[in-house]
Amino acid sequence: MRAMGILLVSCTALAPVLAQQFYVVAAANSDAGGVYRLGLAADGTFEQHGFTAVKTINYLIRHPLQPDYYYGTVERLPDGTRGGVVAFRRVANGDLEPLTITPTGGASSCHLALSPDGNFLYTANYGGASISELPMRDFLPQPGRVIAHHGSGPHKRQAGPHPHFVGFDPAGKQLFVPDLGLDRVLVYPWQAGVGLLTDQVEQLSLAPGAGPRHAVFTADGNTLYVANELDGSVTSFVRREGRWLRAHSVPAVRAEDIGTNYPGAIRLSADERWLLVSNRGHNSLALLATGDGGAMTLRDVAPSGGVNPRDLMICPSGDWLLTTNDKSGTLARLRFDTTAGRLELLEKTLALPVAQAVLFCE
Repeated sequence: MRAMGILLVSCTALAPVLAQQFYVVAAANSDAGGVYRLGLAADGTFEQHGFTAVKTINYLIRHPLQPDYYYGTVERLPDGTRGGVVAFRRVANGDLEPLTITPTGGASSCHLALSPDGNFLYTANYGGASISELPMRDFLPQPGRVIAHHGSGPHKRQAGPHPHFVGFDPAGKQLFVPDLGLDRVLVYPWQAGVGLLTDQVEQLSLAPGAGPRHAVFTADGNTLYVANELDGSVTSFVRREGRWLRAHSVPAVRAEDIGTNYPGAIRLSADERWLLVSNRGHNSLALLATGDGGAMTLRDVAPSGGVNPRDLMICPSGDWLLTTNDKSGTLARLRFDTTAGRLELLEKTLALPVAQAVLFCE
């Protein structure tokens, strides 16, 4: 089985024993694959405190209402089925205990989100051209329905749909799904007790060949930023009078590097002044200043501390961030100067097998 990811979670708001600790999902196709519990020492080095073996896990989220429950997408189930979700419960020492593993019905499940009430779990199935809706029972996902996407795009990697992300708007009324294969973000209305309303889907169009991958909202829900993997850009949409309008699109690297760059993750600072984007191929992190009406300006580009930065996230204090480089298998920390608009790679990194995703829990 092929392992898929690494995930970090800083748990500074948990019990004191968990202060400055992170969950790291390592994607090794071996006994080294699973969830590592690490800490950040006073000198900035990383320390290992625990480990839970789980092969092929590639993303991890926390339940919005029950913070001891976590969920991760897996590339393959133990029986070889492609695409699943593993449920965890956090135990007293901070490690994650696997509870169940449930097939999604779609191949290459790579991202997931829980509904605002915690009663449905959704996955993006990159290789299955679909998303899945799994009802929850006692905080555990159950087999559910698979919702297929249809269509294609002009790029050689767009022969069919490739959903890569699922996420709710801040109001919790719509599920947004960037589809790399379709050059569109599909917007599904969501209803409590019912789930997605698949006959009322809105579609936000990107430039041909853009390849939308991940997205992030402003807190008011009126601006959406999308990282585009195939053309190396970031696109903003703004909502006016209930309608989404495409606003701006800018490269995530300097002009001379566009042809070698494939953006991955996109995050927004707490004050919404800054966007951060992981640049795979270019092996860097980009810092973009935000402006009125979805405007964006590239302000800084810093090395990612490895090869192919898959994901990144800003720490709760807002002055540093973590990024995972999957092809080099490294975790790196960068200083984030929000006043000057600068990123600085710190010297200390950690070797981790196929580092992929990052998440801080507060």
